[in-house]
This record gives sequence, C-alpha cells and structure tokens, in this order.
Amino acid sequence: MVIEKPAPNKSISDIINRLSDVNNHLENTLAQTLKAKMEVQSSIAMFQEILGIADFMEWKRSRDAGVFISYSHADKEIVNSLTQRFEKDSIHYWLDEKELLIGDVIDKAISIGIQKSQLFIIVLSPISINSKWVEREFDEASHEEVEGKKIILPVVVKNLTPDKLPPRIRRKLFVDLSSDFDGGYQKLKKSILTYMVEFARKTK
Repeated sequence: MVIEKPAPNKSISDIINRLSDVNNHLENTLAQTLKAKMEVQSSIAMFQEILGIADFMEWKRSRDAGVFISYSHADKEIVNSLTQRFEKDSIHYWLDEKELLIGDVIDKAISIGIQKSQLFIIVLSPISINSKWVEREFDEASHEEVEGKKIILPVVVKNLTPDKLPPRIRRKLFVDLSSDFDGGYQKLKKSILTYMVEFARKTK
C-alpha cells in the first residue's frame, strides 16, 4: 500500500504569498523614501556650503521672514522670473498678485506686507522709478530701514545708468539683472541669505 502525503495547506500557502508581497512593497517604499531623503539632503548640503552649518541653522529659523517685492506691473515678466528662482531656492516673498485677496484694502494690505518683511526689494526700471505706488512703498520701507527694521535691496532689471536712479538709491550698491540675470541672481541670493541670518541672530 502506498501512503500519499497530505496536500499542502492552501491557506498557509496563501499567507506566505501575501507576506512575500508585503515584504516587496515595504522594500519598494523604503527605496523611495531613501531616494527622497537623499534629494532633501542634497538641497540642505547646498545651503550649508554657502552659509556654513551654523549659519544654515540660523537661516532655517528665519526663512519665513520674507522679502517684499516692490515693482511696476510693466516689469511683470522679469519679476516672474525672479520669483520662480525664489520658489526654487525656498525664499519666501511677498508679491501683490500672490498675497492680495478680493476685498483687501490695497494700501493697508501692502503696508502690512512691508512691515512683516525684513527685506525690501525695489525693482528698478525706467517705468518703476516714475511709479507713485513704488515710490510710496519705498518711502515706507526707507523709514523702517532708518530704524534698523529692514534692509532695502535695489535690483535693476532694465538699462538704467546710476545717474538715472533716484538720489536715495544711488548711494546703495545695487545688482543689475538686465545684463546677466543668472550671475546677478546669485549675488542677490547670497545677500538675501546673509541678511536673513543676521536678522535671525538679532531675534534670538
């Protein structure tokens, strides 16, 4: 007489297969998580290289302080290029089209935006230097700069010789994005990050 071995328990076989599927899923999830972590660490390393580890931590604390952008809508195209770089570099900025809501009292909302931002970028072009809105925003930022609450960063986006700049801006070092946008932006970014670190240290 031949004694047949009992057939394997199908329920146990199913469980083993399910466990194998779960294990594969966990391995894939772990691999994706590690990849994402490496990408984040790569971005962090870039800022650490620019600022140094200690200064990077200070910047991290202050990055939400914000940069107010004062400009003429005639220069909207180059301002959009600038804000795209800010978003890529995790630099928070205040821009009217991004922040204003329907029903806002415009001048009041802008004034609050200026007060909350520690840096003030004035975008300079032949049109903006004659804009009443830009002039008003610059006046408010200038008062806060005198009080040590803000730093004004002049950014030229269209050909303007120094003698064409407003007298109060001529004495400041400005960056010119009209001739070399990429090179000028790198200088601007370095200044923004450096000032953010300084503001963070003051508020410790």
